[in-house]
Amino acid sequence: MHENHPVAPAASAPPRSKVELLYQEILRESDVFISRLEQVSRQQEEIQQSLRALPMAIRQAGLDAANQTADQASRALLDAARTIATATSELRIASRAATSAHSATAWRAGMLCLAGAFGGSAFCAALIVLFKYL
Repeated sequence: MHENHPVAPAASAPPRSKVELLYQEILRESDVFISRLEQVSRQQEEIQQSLRALPMAIRQAGLDAANQTADQASRALLDAARTIATATSELRIASRAATSAHSATAWRAGMLCLAGAFGGSAFCAALIVLFKYL
């Protein structure tokens, strides 16, 4: 951006008039001013490049956060599925135990009833025989 600017006559030659002195001073100030403008322009370009990269960095950070959250949710769902599978297995075991206990209890009750009926029949038969022959 720096262009060739008119340069004042050599510093060794004294200015011939006040106008020439003012002209040399204006040229020096202009050169300083242009240098500063070029510096500001370079800084603006650097800032613009940084700003262009910023949305990508924000987008990447958002994607990283979303991926991390999805991973955590996936792990939590997997843990919940394992807990449900364990509970289901334990429930099946308990159901089998309850079913077999119910069947065993029914068999015991049936056997007691059968034994009671047989014992009662035998007792009645004994009474009948006892009273018939007495």
